[in-house]
Amino acid sequence: MLKSDFSETDPSSVAKAAKQLAPVMEKFSWFLIGIGFLFPYNSVVTAVDFFALIYFQSIDFALGWLLLLPSLLILCITLKYGYIGTIYQRIIGTFLLEAILTIIIPLVRNVYVLFVSTFILGCLSAVLQGTLFSLLGFLGSDLMSITQTGLGF
Repeated sequence: MLKSDFSETDPSSVAKAAKQLAPVMEKFSWFLIGIGFLFPYNSVVTAVDFFALIYFQSIDFALGWLLLLPSLLILCITLKYGYIGTIYQRIIGTFLLEAILTIIIPLVRNVYVLFVSTFILGCLSAVLQGTLFSLLGFLGSDLMSITQTGLGF
């Protein structure tokens, strides 16, 4: 009876292939996290022309403040009280809420909802940025550079 190359796989070769693939998948996931980190911010910033047509011309000034001012606010709150929840909860929670807000912002045609959603999006981005960079500080410069590459993508 002839043995086919595909009929039986050696468990040690599968484990060896998985060990070789694990660092690549880890780096790819950090690259995607870097992309996902700036996506909500970029979706608001690049839609300024859309918002100017719907609301008023100088909305880019207000949206810029509403996205960047929460960073200072979250920094002060974090320095005073610390983070709430685990790193896992903060990363998953902020990504989920940012995804929901990124969908809601262009669909709801109310300037006050836009302002509040953008401010909350800025707060969530600040929490996510602090969490990711504090985690990456422990994981090393290799993953930090890969995440920064995702940020610039």
